[in-house]
Amino acid sequence: MRLQLLSTPCPVYSEHLLIVNGNFAIPSNDGKYDCFHKLIRGTLRVDPSQRFKVWDILERLAAVAETKGDE
Repeated sequence: MRLQLLSTPCPVYSEHLLIVNGNFAIPSNDGKYDCFHKLIRGTLRVDPSQRFKVWDILERLAAVAETKGDE
């Protein structure tokens, strides 16, 4: 899966700046990794106080592992 970056006129550090500023989109046709979409969005929030904490990430990964283990 590759994030869709929304554009920047600056080629240097462009991907980094786009992500830091929240200018990315997760492809809507990505069904293979959809279980990670909320996790990615939560960890890449612009406001650090709104980002997932380590415990949130671990809980969500454990839930994904539990769900995927049933398949």
